[in-house]
Amino acid sequence: MKNIKSIATAVAAAYISLTSPAAAEEADELEDIMTPVVESEAQESPLEDITLSSSASYNSVYYNRGMRFSEGPVIQMLEAINYRFLTIGLFGNLDLTDERVNEVDVLFELSNDIGILNITSGYALFLFPQGDPSRSMEVYARIGLTSPLQFNVTLAYDFEAGDGLYGEVRAGHDIQKKNLTLSLSTAVGINDEYWREGNGHNLEFRASMPVNIPGPFTVRPTVTYSLGLSEDTESVFQWSVALETD
Repeated sequence: MKNIKSIATAVAAAYISLTSPAAAEEADELEDIMTPVVESEAQESPLEDITLSSSASYNSVYYNRGMRFSEGPVIQMLEAINYRFLTIGLFGNLDLTDERVNEVDVLFELSNDIGILNITSGYALFLFPQGDPSRSMEVYARIGLTSPLQFNVTLAYDFEAGDGLYGEVRAGHDIQKKNLTLSLSTAVGINDEYWREGNGHNLEFRASMPVNIPGPFTVRPTVTYSLGLSEDTESVFQWSVALETD
């Protein structure tokens, strides 16, 4: 009984002290101090800035930067981890004619928006299982406009297996109607012994229409026509269908 009376007395005293003006003021000050700390800890969680993205595509032919890398269709996969300005990616190419994976790339990229400008730099390691050469590397930089017109300039330097430069100027625009978006772009590529002996230039036209489907998925059909602008650059029509998720 004495214990119960003691507890009741202590609770009553605590209640009276907390309801006094001085105690209430001190409690408010303590709450003001602690609240920003709790909010700051919640906002600074690094895991919230990590995102994953992936893409799987069927391509009628592997054609990139004015060069053909397959005789028939290929399946390509791209997995990426994004953390703030950094992206780490893994790319794979399955040649359906030879029925083997003939390319695996590891990508590191830094990208940041400054106003309407996007500045990107990156490094790529190319691995070619059972190929000759078996590997190569590349560094690249890109600067572009994010709005109102999509426009960017890319410069890439290939080294180790190769020793050349590739430059590209690309412009594009999205046409939106209701829930559909038609993405159009054109590019001019200039090849100075990039992955080849001599020069090779091309003019590219591309159209794609991403379609959202149930879940976090997007289907992106794309058609591309690349016109060779030099004698040793092949003109190629290419189509692909990609399944993407963020």
